[in-house]
Amino acid sequence: MSSDMDPSIDGVDHHGPPHLSVMDLGLAVLTVLGPLAALLLFDAELVQSYVYAMMRAALQLSLLAGLILVPVFASRNVYVVLLYLGFMCTVAGREAYRKFKWRYHGLTWHCAIAVLVGATYPIAMASLFIVQPVPWYNPTVVIPITGMVLGNVLNAISLGLKTFLQATAENGQTISLSLCFGADRFEALGSTLRVAFTTALTPGINGMSVIGLVSIPGMMTGQLLAGQNPRDAASYQLMITYLIGAGSVCSATVAVLLACYTIIDARVRLRNDLLVHTDDKDQKMTSDRSKESVFRQEVRAEWDKHVTAQRTDTVLKINQLHISATPDVPLCSIEKLELHEGEICVIHGPSGIGKTHILNTIAALSYSSDVCNQKVTSSLLLRGKSVSSIGPTKWRRRVLKVPQTIPSLAGCTIQEWMQDTVLCFKTHKNENSGYLEAKKERTTIIARMMAAALELGLQDEDMVSKKMASLSVGQRHRAVLACALALQPEVLLLDEPSAALDETATTALETQLRRISHGEAQTSILVVSHDPGQINRLADSVLTCEL
Repeated sequence: MSSDMDPSIDGVDHHGPPHLSVMDLGLAVLTVLGPLAALLLFDAELVQSYVYAMMRAALQLSLLAGLILVPVFASRNVYVVLLYLGFMCTVAGREAYRKFKWRYHGLTWHCAIAVLVGATYPIAMASLFIVQPVPWYNPTVVIPITGMVLGNVLNAISLGLKTFLQATAENGQTISLSLCFGADRFEALGSTLRVAFTTALTPGINGMSVIGLVSIPGMMTGQLLAGQNPRDAASYQLMITYLIGAGSVCSATVAVLLACYTIIDARVRLRNDLLVHTDDKDQKMTSDRSKESVFRQEVRAEWDKHVTAQRTDTVLKINQLHISATPDVPLCSIEKLELHEGEICVIHGPSGIGKTHILNTIAALSYSSDVCNQKVTSSLLLRGKSVSSIGPTKWRRRVLKVPQTIPSLAGCTIQEWMQDTVLCFKTHKNENSGYLEAKKERTTIIARMMAAALELGLQDEDMVSKKMASLSVGQRHRAVLACALALQPEVLLLDEPSAALDETATTALETQLRRISHGEAQTSILVVSHDPGQINRLADSVLTCEL
């Protein structure tokens, strides 16, 4: 490689960069292969992938320079330029999701839309208002800028979506618990969204933090090698940096929000069933087929009301409610159920028959009832109003389900979770209350929670100082139940609340349930139980599930 460049008086080279021969590029390849050889001892597959990527980059750049850019630059035709830009966006959209471990139907289109938005906005700004090339589609300006923007857009989408889908798949129980307590879409996914956006945008933030101090970016390096004035090169690099930032923010936001609206649907229900792990795709399809055979025989849920007292106020009314596992596979049918104020109805039947599914449907958490074209809105009424008329989040505020499995909620105590998460949900806020009134109301709820926990056999330290992860399964369940009791819902849905409790804790639980149902609160309760003795002790009415 020759180097006879003569700098001018102003310190800027006007002769352009030295020509690179094939031998020069070969030396660059050897520069990479040397360190890679050391990695063969640890991960040969990684080295193979890296070498393959190097070969692909060499081939793509050779084709780009010789067969594509030369004729495109020479044509100066708007349709040719737009066609090539569309090709670039299509490839970027495909690459954005190709290596995801978790996917869902429609992910391809969501990535394509995110790439299109993330690329179009900054490129339009650059072409029409900032650089203003003549003509506006000048390929020597638009194509290089698009290439730089798309590379970073691709990274932002990949990092953001990968993090979001992984966190959603792993933290489904935590998200479901928030939905049970009345969270809306963004409240339930708040921490997941923050982690996803942080992961997607951190590389860009780090890059801007050290630009010009630690690193000289590729575009500025190229301009300096070409003899450009350093001030002009810095200005162009700054413009590109901001355009890349705009594209990254737009694309990551669009991609993650589209996934957010898919994973939690329009009726605010978690749809983790849509997520498919790429390694387990075949196993999941086999599992779904076996599920169909299990549920092909419909379950009948018959209501046996043996309460002696005549109650006039019907809180929850179910009439001809049909629940299905899939559109063509019926799971359960409830002909009639009326739950009055202060009434305890026990649901019992064989394991796996669909009792939890019944609670999920009543709590407006299950999607399956809508799938089979059943008019669930007229079959499930709370004081004469349907889920759609009340709204799913407000419905769950009034019809509150405590799941059987309680997540550890790592990093916080139950009081912190109640105070800083649940009571911050919009459905628990009184819009007409002032600051002092709202603060007093929150204090009252926390006091009720502590009193309920004490009656359930928990100590103050279990609620205040111990992290949820350090509590036993039974303690976690009673702690969350205390939170639910403090909110005073009209209907409380419990899924085997005493399954992990000893005899003493079970007695305390049953005493508390009778107190809130038959006492001043008059809370109506639907509880799943397999214990015949508990059914006799608690039940005012029984919902029996049988084939």
